[in-house]
Amino acid sequence: MSNAGNTDKRSNKYRRIAFIASLIEYYDIALYGYLSPILITVFMPELSKKEAFSFFFLIDMLAAFALFAGSIKYGLLGDKEGRKRAMLMPIIGVSVATFVVSMLPSYAVLGVYSTILFIICRCVQNFFLGGEYNGGAIYSMEYLRNKNNHGFVGAIYSICSMFGVLFANFAALIIYHFGDQYFRIAYFIGLLLAIFCYKMRKNLHETPEYQEFKQHPDSIKKPIIPHIWGLCLIILVCLFFNVLYNISTKVVTVFIIYSQAMAPATVTILNIVFILAYMGFLLVFGVLADRVGHTKMMIISTAITAIFAPILILLIPSHMHNFSSVLMIKLGFSILTALLSAPFYAWVYDLFPVYNRYSRVSIGYGLAKCCSTSLIAIMVFSSTHYDSMYIASITIFIIGAILFFALIAYSTYKCRCLKTLEGALI
Repeated sequence: MSNAGNTDKRSNKYRRIAFIASLIEYYDIALYGYLSPILITVFMPELSKKEAFSFFFLIDMLAAFALFAGSIKYGLLGDKEGRKRAMLMPIIGVSVATFVVSMLPSYAVLGVYSTILFIICRCVQNFFLGGEYNGGAIYSMEYLRNKNNHGFVGAIYSICSMFGVLFANFAALIIYHFGDQYFRIAYFIGLLLAIFCYKMRKNLHETPEYQEFKQHPDSIKKPIIPHIWGLCLIILVCLFFNVLYNISTKVVTVFIIYSQAMAPATVTILNIVFILAYMGFLLVFGVLADRVGHTKMMIISTAITAIFAPILILLIPSHMHNFSSVLMIKLGFSILTALLSAPFYAWVYDLFPVYNRYSRVSIGYGLAKCCSTSLIAIMVFSSTHYDSMYIASITIFIIGAILFFALIAYSTYKCRCLKTLEGALI
């Protein structure tokens, strides 16, 4: 009993470190989006507002490709040399890139070189983030002895991540109030947090599940479905979620700022309300996923989102001038995104065996990020030039429909394989 108690305490301690680290990571990630109006004026003031926002999403596309490259490098490292090493090394690169942005001279000082250096820093930061975007969640799952609480733990991890986004929102709100020149302080705080994150992660131990695999590699059961099927499912799920989340945050923000309907500070307040609602729904749906079943919850949430998300998207252009209307649309998106996100990590854990789980999730997410960022750039271009969200609405419906039938096929195939195995054992 004593050994079991000590193991549980150690497990809880390491999960808390992973949760706190995710908060710090997402603070750095979110700063770019929420400070975009300021960063545009500092590093690309020669562009018109329309050109600047289009260019900003082009930078996002380049950064997504860098993230994909990082997901390959550090995802494979996580399976080959362990989760701890894959989570520890990237944070050094992130802290360096964040430090450079905090000290980078403006366009008025360096001209176009300032813009180029800013783009390079953004890409470098994403490269190092590529292998650890979902690393903390995988680490937490593999340290959890009770597999029936994976939905809850995955939801808590996502909530901690959103606390980082929330702090980035508050930082942006303070900067909008006191002046654009203070944006460097927010990035410098990000540097200090990254250093703190590195020191915490140095104290982590490798997960028991990974250690067991290294000691007894032949004891690991083979997956029920082929690896390529699992990878395709991951890509579809991450693509669906990333497009939905970016529409509800970035595209809506661009619409509001571009139409000059609200001040940036008001937009930031709306984003804070969205995040708080999203965090609350995450907890509810995470607990529900453990009771309903993770795969079943994924199927239900995909069906609901594929039906209602296109309707919400079509409401965006005509309802961006009224605070209450935007608030209601944001709350609707918070429910749908939480529905998808809450069971995700628990479902992914069951999808892949320990020996390739880290790389498959990292690479699948990285590739989906490339595709979703490209789609978002197209949506932003069409919405700002043609004042229409039909392309976005149709896109999200098509992806959702494909994902729904893919999940049904996966669930059916899995049930048949399990029945076959049971029959063979009898």
